[in-house]
Amino acid sequence: NILPLFDSGEADSFLYYVMPYIEGETLREKLNRETQLGIEEAVKITTEVAEALDSAHQQGVIHRDIKPENILLHQGRPMVADFGIALAVSAAAGGRMTETGLSLGTPHYMSPEQATAEKDLTAKSDIYSLGAVLYEMLTGDPPHTGSSAQQIIMKIVTDEPRPVTDLRKSVPPNVTAAVSKALERLAADRFETAARFAEALTNPAFTVPTTHATTLAGATERRAGPSWRRVFPWALSTVLAMSLVVLGAKWLDRPATPVLRVSVALGRGTDVSADTMRPYMRWARVGQLAFSPDGTLLVYGAWDSVGDLRLYRQRLDQERADLIEGTESGVAPVFSPDGAWIAFWDISTQPGVLKRISATDLAIETIAPFPQGLLWGMTWGDDETIVASIGREDGSRLYQVPASGGEWEVLAEAEQPQNGYVAYSQPHMLPGSKALLVQSRLGEDPEQAEIVAVDVVTGNATPVLLNAMDPRYVPTGHLLFMRQGTLMAVGFDPNRLEVRGEPVTLIGDVMHAVGMWNSGEESGAAQVAVSAAGHLAYARGGLAPEERERVVRVTSAGDTVPLDMERRAYGRLRYSPDGTRIAYTAGRGRQNDIWVRDLNRGVDQQLRTGGFQNGAVEWSPDSRWLAFSSDRDQANWNIYRLPADGSGEPERLAPSDRFQMVASWSSDGVIAYLEDGDIWVLPPDGTPAPFFASEAVERYPTFSPDGQWLAYTSDGDGEQEVYVRPYPASEPEVKISQNGGRSPAWSRDGRRLHYIQPPQSSADWVLMAVDVRPGERNLRPGRPVPLIDPWSCCVFPLRGYDVLSDGSFITRVADAYTVRARDRSAAAFEVQIIWNFFEELKTRVGNE
Repeated sequence: NILPLFDSGEADSFLYYVMPYIEGETLREKLNRETQLGIEEAVKITTEVAEALDSAHQQGVIHRDIKPENILLHQGRPMVADFGIALAVSAAAGGRMTETGLSLGTPHYMSPEQATAEKDLTAKSDIYSLGAVLYEMLTGDPPHTGSSAQQIIMKIVTDEPRPVTDLRKSVPPNVTAAVSKALERLAADRFETAARFAEALTNPAFTVPTTHATTLAGATERRAGPSWRRVFPWALSTVLAMSLVVLGAKWLDRPATPVLRVSVALGRGTDVSADTMRPYMRWARVGQLAFSPDGTLLVYGAWDSVGDLRLYRQRLDQERADLIEGTESGVAPVFSPDGAWIAFWDISTQPGVLKRISATDLAIETIAPFPQGLLWGMTWGDDETIVASIGREDGSRLYQVPASGGEWEVLAEAEQPQNGYVAYSQPHMLPGSKALLVQSRLGEDPEQAEIVAVDVVTGNATPVLLNAMDPRYVPTGHLLFMRQGTLMAVGFDPNRLEVRGEPVTLIGDVMHAVGMWNSGEESGAAQVAVSAAGHLAYARGGLAPEERERVVRVTSAGDTVPLDMERRAYGRLRYSPDGTRIAYTAGRGRQNDIWVRDLNRGVDQQLRTGGFQNGAVEWSPDSRWLAFSSDRDQANWNIYRLPADGSGEPERLAPSDRFQMVASWSSDGVIAYLEDGDIWVLPPDGTPAPFFASEAVERYPTFSPDGQWLAYTSDGDGEQEVYVRPYPASEPEVKISQNGGRSPAWSRDGRRLHYIQPPQSSADWVLMAVDVRPGERNLRPGRPVPLIDPWSCCVFPLRGYDVLSDGSFITRVADAYTVRARDRSAAAFEVQIIWNFFEELKTRVGNE
């Protein structure tokens, strides 16, 4: 009755295992169809599964995830599956299994000791799970149900299940007694072995001691002489007995509330999926996860399925996450200490605006425009001020502003040594708002990061802890911090600003952006949030990879041909008009450089743009020059050009104090660029002028090959759509897309326009093609048709692709995705919750 494992291995970076194919269905499918099974059939299935478990237990293997989905029915005979998973995870976890209480299982069928993440599980945990499966086969529901995983687990550790005969009077007394003994909350009170459980189910004389005669309705009190150890969990579940809980906890020398570990699927029921959240959180320079002080609400920033930034909120007792209206382009949520407000960074304009949302009616108020630069974290103090770290090319500054609105003031500025720069990031206000914990970093080496305490009056910095990032102080007297993807803790005195004792490892594989893509290297943001109520939320994922993309050529049929180029973090890719080179941006952190790939020689040349953020590279029509955007002269981005052969220095074009992004270079030498959401042009005479400006946000202006037309996108109708206008005249406008559009690109002959259509009924982008017939004063588009479906290489809604003369495309593809991949949005992004985390923290680190 055990499904064997034939083989396992790795193929093309995917792990696999091989088991026999079973003709039939799972017990879950049978229960979905019949709800309840006949008593004789339910007992037979349970008895045979118990015998299988007993055989495995004798060999030292605990299943850990017995549930109807893992019981296969082959001609009525149960086969237990996924023993290999339990054994593999146990072995792979190594020390982590005991260090963090790694929990496998499904909430409805978890034993109490598994739900509370006890370090060492025994065979009796599987007996409990099998008892829960039998309970469901007999009654139609598991022993404990709830609207969320948290509710179910809390019931498992605090409530007694209703007797089986309360729900089905025909169940024999021995079966009722066997189920109740298998579901005992205390493992010592369950059957010694799974074989004993099977014997009890088939022995009509089996019974358990009770305090009074068992009635037909069953008994709620099954044991004589209840001890405090048995009374305590029951008292925990009643409001009137809270005083007994505290007293009982002292008698038992254990916390009054259990430490629970659950996974919460963010984005379920919304247009956010794991596929859109994971890359966004993974490379974010700021925390995108906020936990309300009372621990009931998570607020997070994410890309939606069409690539727009939004803020969502999800109550932990609900399945569905809700979009917070008015937070388009919102990131970096932070709760006020009283939980009444949520601050966030609105990046719809540059450098962005600080706003706050009422937690009750979701009304949005503007606090203040941000100073020039990039946000590297912010914190809300109990003195009702918000402190933000703003990264600049010369380091960073700490600014503060009243939470009710006002002007920013410089609180502190990192001193700049002769051998580099120091950056302050991820500030965290200590109680009393007299000092901040801040991550301080010299250069790009993560081991040179340290946590310092900054006095809010003098701005003076006091060293606190070396080789530490992203600090958080919690009221148990501990400092939480990150070290290379690992959450750690150490005792901390907030008055003396000193650590106590040695750091202790808490959780590995926490999503931690140390080496990031197109972001400040200094930020080191981790996706971790702590509630004042004592709970912890975090996302798994470890360190963001430094090199993760490859360049491919995609045929019009959707087939990919990898190019012989290094895997790295690529930005925009542009094919030269003469067909001999590819210009691209690549790099990490503050040094995102411009490179040119010679396709004939297979050589990459780095141009003289180093030391700054550079992007949006475009070729001149004669292939001699490159236009690009950079922050090299000030904190904002402006446009430049330099010789494509690497012989010269960058030359600034169209000076402005506004945000500028190069978009296209026409055959007549006109550069089209974005300036704070409007389309501007720079003719060869060097006189910049607005081409098209409106209240809407325009993006991706792209000249046709003859320079007579300009394609772009606008959200004037509420959704980003593709339009075309003649140039230099700006009228009339012709709408190209029908169901949303991004990143338009012309074919080399100008007879076809491509764009990316956002997902409609699936999670995949589609590369669309529209045949166009330019006239003297108008342009007649054909009907948009799918060209490549799915266009999965374009996870991010930027024009990271270019069109070649033969109709194929070059683009960048993340290692995590393939062009042919489908159905990626089925899974929601999971955040791990440790309920009553402070109790574990005091146990693991100490509470001096």
